[in-house]
Amino acid sequence: MQISVFDLIIPTEDNGYCVFDPMLEEDKNVFFHMTAASNKESIISHGFKSAKELSTGILESVSYAQRSSSCFANLGHGFESERVIFAVRFQPEALKEVVVNGLDIHVYKQHIQPEILGVVHLPKGFKLS
Repeated sequence: MQISVFDLIIPTEDNGYCVFDPMLEEDKNVFFHMTAASNKESIISHGFKSAKELSTGILESVSYAQRSSSCFANLGHGFESERVIFAVRFQPEALKEVVVNGLDIHVYKQHIQPEILGVVHLPKGFKLS
């Protein structure tokens, strides 16, 4: 499966620290998920999985931010390795089965998989200015 690689839009105060085109950022069915770049191919091939399903933690859901800027909530002082942010689209009927929070959603059911629209690559050491 081929997915789009979007150009990184430099996050600034003017664009709300978002890294995708405003058309994607403002679409109510589009969400964003950041992960290590090393996970990219597995996600494309096998879908998104919770930390519990991957045996890497206890979290039973996969979270998706409503804006790409929310992916930076735990950024700290930059990345030790390259990251990607996926832009994904959920069908409206699938959104009826997820937990909606203020800035993100949590998907607990593995069979609910979004359409992957593409990714933005964030280089090692990336940080917000």
